[in-house]
Amino acid sequence: MARTFIDVAEADALLRGMVRSFPVETIPIWEAEGRILREPVKADAAYPPFDRVCMDGFAIRYQDIEQGRRVFAVEGYAPAGKEPPALNSPDACIEVMTGAALPPGTDCIIPVEQTQRSDDRIELKPDIEIRPRQHIHNRGRDYQAGDILLEQGTRLLGPQLAVAAAVGYSRIPVARRPRFMLVLTGDELVPVESQPQGPQIRMTHPYALQGLLRPWLDLSWTHSRDDATELRGAIKKALTEADGVLITGGVSAGKYDLVPETLEAMGVKMLFHKVQQRPGKPLWVGESNNGKPVFAFPGNPVAATMCTRRYLIPWLWRCLGMDEPVSLKLPLGEPLNGLEKLTLFSAMQKQTRPDGSWEARPCKVQGSGDFSGLSGSHGFVEIPAGRIQLNAGELVPYYDWSFA
Repeated sequence: MARTFIDVAEADALLRGMVRSFPVETIPIWEAEGRILREPVKADAAYPPFDRVCMDGFAIRYQDIEQGRRVFAVEGYAPAGKEPPALNSPDACIEVMTGAALPPGTDCIIPVEQTQRSDDRIELKPDIEIRPRQHIHNRGRDYQAGDILLEQGTRLLGPQLAVAAAVGYSRIPVARRPRFMLVLTGDELVPVESQPQGPQIRMTHPYALQGLLRPWLDLSWTHSRDDATELRGAIKKALTEADGVLITGGVSAGKYDLVPETLEAMGVKMLFHKVQQRPGKPLWVGESNNGKPVFAFPGNPVAATMCTRRYLIPWLWRCLGMDEPVSLKLPLGEPLNGLEKLTLFSAMQKQTRPDGSWEARPCKVQGSGDFSGLSGSHGFVEIPAGRIQLNAGELVPYYDWSFA
């Protein structure tokens, strides 16, 4: 059911009910960085597949050490990637390299720095500690065939891709990156390469939102003047060509705020409009008649950017099948004033305390149009409505631009 002027918690709940799954595609592993895994990655075999040597040194029988032997003849050599020779003589050892398979007949590795070598013989240095099966990575210790190594919903970064490669996933099933189109509204907007004249300003939203959204979707954009027919054509183009639509500007209550009535006339169903928050109160969210999401943000760049981070990106995580990161809270580095009736989003720098922990310190941002002030922030905190005065050290929800 459509709602107007709701609180932040209600907006979150309504967005959770609007989650849609994007299709799965299988892509080469070298293209999968940053994508969201849609099926578990399972081990194809035990790992390591053999008893693996963990140190450069010499493989011996621990039984010989127990019997007091300290000098050994070197009767063979086992490099990584080659079938190792077996140990034949009780008074001998085999030289081994890190990563080699353990030679048959041995069960202990003596690091090279704990020995003294003379030609083809080694002598163990005195007073070294030796344990059975030391410096051996036992076969199957890490995982067994069929074990799930990466859960569905995992974001694939370097370590995860290494795991997938180790078990033979040359192609990986991931959530397809959705295609969104941004519709910028406003007669005052000119391209970044233009010289603004009079009351004109350069477009900033495409670059701000692209910087936030690049890990999660492919974004294109178009511009509409404050004209109902032109706006309708731009939104129709976006709904036709993209999986979802973003709009900036034109969502409040002014004479030229044409977005809500245009969307309604086009059959786009409103989920909610206006949230009890600052900045970003006019936020509008809805769906087309064929289920395509529409997020319409205020024209003020700070408000649009904060709403994107606070609402759109967590919604995308759920649609992509990603496990949402644990909500982060940071202590305030100094007192902060909240608002009586509105949730406050306040730009912050994440700074290090003397003990090495983090705290949030306010940035000076001169209203919802001050991108220059926002550029010095690392994220923002959320102060619930009614919290008029907060003390230094109080824990508050924190949203990092870099999703940390």
